[in-house]
Formats: sequence, C-alpha cells, structure tokens
Amino acid sequence: MIVHWQDIKGHSQIADSLKIMVAEDRLPHAMLFSGMAGVGKFLMGMAFASALLCEKKDGPCRHCPSCMALQNNVHPDFFVLEPEGKTVQMIKIEQIRQLQKEISLSAYLADKRVVLIRNADRMNENAANCLLKTLEEPVGNIFFILTADNEKKILPTVLSRCMKIYFSPLSDTLISDIMADQNIKRDKSEALAKLAGGSAEQALALYENGGMENRLAAFDFLKTIFSFTDEDIWTLADKLAASGREKFGEWLLYLQLFWRDMAALDGDAECMKLYNNDMKAELMQVKADWGITAVFAACKYVQEMQRRLLTNADVRLIAEKFIIDLRYLK
Repeated sequence: MIVHWQDIKGHSQIADSLKIMVAEDRLPHAMLFSGMAGVGKFLMGMAFASALLCEKKDGPCRHCPSCMALQNNVHPDFFVLEPEGKTVQMIKIEQIRQLQKEISLSAYLADKRVVLIRNADRMNENAANCLLKTLEEPVGNIFFILTADNEKKILPTVLSRCMKIYFSPLSDTLISDIMADQNIKRDKSEALAKLAGGSAEQALALYENGGMENRLAAFDFLKTIFSFTDEDIWTLADKLAASGREKFGEWLLYLQLFWRDMAALDGDAECMKLYNNDMKAELMQVKADWGITAVFAACKYVQEMQRRLLTNADVRLIAEKFIIDLRYLK
C-alpha cells in the first residue's frame, strides 16, 4: 500500500519536517515514532517509506515503478514487521533473524531499503538485542522506521540509535472529522471523539464494537457495584470473560473515564471538560456514592487490570478479582 502525505490527518509539522529530510537527503539511519495508539504513527511511517522509495524527490508520485510496486504490496526493498501471536502479540527473535536475512542483499528496485517496524515496544528482549546488532552495523543503504505506543518499553540501547519524533494526541475536532469521512453521523462522532482520549483508532473501534452501549453498561455497573451479591459478581465475571479481552478492555476504559470525570467534578462541579459531558448530571449523582478516595483507588485497580489483560492471565479471574476489590472500596 502506498500512502501519500495528503492522506494523513493532523501532524502537519512532522510531515513537513520529514519531507525536508527526504528532499535534502539528510536522513537518520533509524527513527522512532512514539505516542499513544491510534494517532497516525504507522500511517506516517508508511507515507515516509513511500517518499523514501519513490524515484522522485517530492514523492510519492504514485506512478514510478517503485510506487507501483509499493501500491501492489510487492516492493522488494520494503519490509514491514509486526507483532505476532493469538493472545499476547510480540515481535520475537525469529522474526528479526528472518528480517536480517532478507535485508542482507542489495536494494533491487529502489536505491535504498526501508524497514517499518510496527509496535516496536512489543519486542521481547532477545529480539531487541538481535535488532540492535543490525542498527549498530547496518549493511548497505537501509533505513529503519520504528513505531511505539510506549517508548519506555524499548531497550535503551535501541532507543539511543534512533532519532525520536513524538506524536501528540489528536484533537476531538480532528477525530470527529476523520469519523465523518467514514460516513459516521456528526453527533455520534463528536461523542465518541471525547471518549477516545485523542485516538482516532479508539474512536472508530468504539463505534464498530457498539461502544456507546458498552459505556452505558459500565455506568450501570458503577451505580450498582456496592450492592453486588456474590452471585452478581460471578455472573458479571462470566459475562465479561465471554465478551473477550478487547471488549472487556473497552469496558474498563469506560470505567476509567467515568472515574476521571468524577475526580474532575470533585474539584470543580461546574467543569465542562469531561469525557462524558453528555452524562454530567448522572455523574454528579453517582459521585456522591463513591467519594474521592474510592475513585482514586478504583483508578489504580483499573490500570492494574489493563496491564494484566496484556498477559496470558485468565480473563474471568481478572474480572472476578476486579469486581470484588471494587465492591469493598466503600
């Protein structure tokens, strides 16, 4: 797939800087695009790679042999590496070793080779150390573009070999515009944009997965958790486990956003900068049942559950412990 600079929403300053680098041929050997998930890092990496491989300096032109090959996903000098796995997705050392074999040859179609590593923060330590050798001693005219949601999870020695570019969260207006391009009604796109926390990917996922309904389910839970019986806990834990990790993670996100709004309202009852501003009256009522100490404790619990969801831990046990811990906060 070829991506043109004009295909990217937002981050115009970053795009302009990358264009200048390509035009002036002053390119770092490796770059790291970091920032929260769903803000356009990978898309920008694709646009940068498209420009690097194009035969014209102001590319991608979409017409040269290199652009045509990229558009048809058959470019011999472009390599994309992504995490693999059914439950926990990681970039493993076998993938890096295979990549090293493939890039050991000279460029075939373009005058350079480009490697785009998506979610480089999901490399295990062995894979990262293996990649480090290639970054330290590159063979031929080759460029690495790494993307990461959390650069702190990348090996420091790998980080030190990369030029870092940070991608900030997208504005609610821009996310709403992106969703409107997908023929999503403006009123719904605006509500989802506020919930997405700066991530267009998250906003679209919430829309496609019935996110508004899941938000209401999370709010109902907030209203009733302190009166949960043991049977209620087991029933909900079963339901959350059956919904799958992604849906459970989304439910946790909604709870997290509700608690953040409660904390904001505790400091300023007139606060309008809420994730769930359309439910402000309902939040004020529920906040009275929680108390700020319980809200802060709940935020810590949900962060721990989000981390555990990224492991192989049993989803039902995660849900069960979470609900029990919350029930006893009051």
